[in-house]
Amino acid sequence: MTSEEIALYGDPVNSCVTCVTTCTYRRCSKCKTWKTNSEFGKHKRANLGLNHSCRICTRLYDKGSKARKQANKILRAGIEAKYGKLLTKDIKCRTTATHKMCSKCKEWKVHSKFHRRLGDLVSHCIHCAKNHKLTSAYGISIEEYEQMMEAQGGACQICGHPQGGKHADMGLFVDHDHETGKVRGLLCHGCNVALGSMRDSPDLLRKAANYLEKQR
Repeated sequence: MTSEEIALYGDPVNSCVTCVTTCTYRRCSKCKTWKTNSEFGKHKRANLGLNHSCRICTRLYDKGSKARKQANKILRAGIEAKYGKLLTKDIKCRTTATHKMCSKCKEWKVHSKFHRRLGDLVSHCIHCAKNHKLTSAYGISIEEYEQMMEAQGGACQICGHPQGGKHADMGLFVDHDHETGKVRGLLCHGCNVALGSMRDSPDLLRKAANYLEKQR
């Protein structure tokens, strides 16, 4: 749970990641929405005796078509009351004229928080896409990346300048040792390319510096 969620709903009373529960609230494992415990059906074998999914989602994923249609109607009405009319009849394709639900974090965000591919919004938000890239490529989370940015004052660790030009919206690049995979710091595009061009060799960089000094 985040600090904001703890402030709103209280401390968790269980260790289940998919359905975190407090004294009065529980997060649905399907729609990821915080709801009161009374909005969950009882289940003797489930965590804390409550279903992992709320009553609406349980009906939505139930095999009975009548129950599913009723749940769809309730869920659709709730979404449209908050974010506007859904653009498609398919409840699982949750997009309105101004908002979209990320397929990864399940949060509703404005369209500008999503990349576009062939004119259409991709299924996951920019934050989740960046977090996935950082985790898979460098083994760090987006929170760790932001901590590094803050520690460096938002500037490149070599030249001391913030990211600029056409790469400004991408932020600083993660520099890592290609042999060990160790993350060394955050660099601007120019400094990152320069290190790669010099094959990450301190000797080549020193020779380049000596060359420039002699030409002055």
